[in-house]
Amino acid sequence: MGFRFRKSVKIAKGVKLNLGSKSWGVSVGGKGARIGFNSKKGSYVSAGIPGTGLYGIEYFGGNNSKNNSSNSYTQSPYMQTDSMPLPREFEANAGLGYAWSVLSFILLISVPVLGFLSIIGQFTSMYLSSKSLKGQARKLFLSGKNLYNSQNYSEALKKFNETLALYPNLFSLHSILGDIYFQIKNFKEAVFHYEELLKHENSLEFKFKLGNVYILNNQIQEAINVFQSFPSPYKEDLTVICSLANCFIELNNYKAALDVLLTGPTRKRNMDDQMQTFRYLLGLSYQELGENKKAIQQFSKVYAYNTNFQDVSVRLKALNGI
Repeated sequence: MGFRFRKSVKIAKGVKLNLGSKSWGVSVGGKGARIGFNSKKGSYVSAGIPGTGLYGIEYFGGNNSKNNSSNSYTQSPYMQTDSMPLPREFEANAGLGYAWSVLSFILLISVPVLGFLSIIGQFTSMYLSSKSLKGQARKLFLSGKNLYNSQNYSEALKKFNETLALYPNLFSLHSILGDIYFQIKNFKEAVFHYEELLKHENSLEFKFKLGNVYILNNQIQEAINVFQSFPSPYKEDLTVICSLANCFIELNNYKAALDVLLTGPTRKRNMDDQMQTFRYLLGLSYQELGENKKAIQQFSKVYAYNTNFQDVSVRLKALNGI
């Protein structure tokens, strides 16, 4: 069992310095309501009913994903780890907000009146920001994120699309939408969002995703164009080689597929899942080109590694006349 250090120090009337093992913060107010800043979760406002144990808290920055009030006694200590960070467009002013909070903290200690005025100014700014289009889009995103974490993908998509409609400059959201549509096998929509993202960001990761979604959406020539556009060092990557070869196989152009595959590590002896796919595609290309001996060699290596890989056992039997 792990132990956490936590200490609250009163530094002025209504002002507390909160120290923890992994974060620090400062808060101002009484038992019913407080405003504050936490180095890990950002600025917040909390309110509650004294003596009941019930309170609500709303964060305005940091990496905390909750945007709704909640009962502090109903949260599970085994909540799922957040895997969808806030889009960078929403974090554009996080550094300024952090610096402002630190300044307010220093002023509260040295010149309390100016410190309180600084805090009031900061929260006024945050309130106005929350009412802006960007602020409303941020709330929609957080709502969609909660739905996604609950595996309610259809409702999450609605919220994310509403977010994008309200704030079209949220380009990084296209990556999330593309991944979700890919996950639910809506490849047409996945293609659209990956294409939109790549208009604003030259990412090899999403180029690779787009190429493979093109294949699944039967846009083979578009996929070939994507994989062939990779810089030379990346064309030597086994996943890119296999994806490009697979495109030519889809077009029944086994000669082109073999030419691509022969640029890979054909002499490598060690087997893993990637090499398994690579050698299967080699065997398939050789078989279709009538080079049965070479096909048997490649299929045999796959079979020795995984007898159940695709139809390798069937192909070996046919080639061996069994």
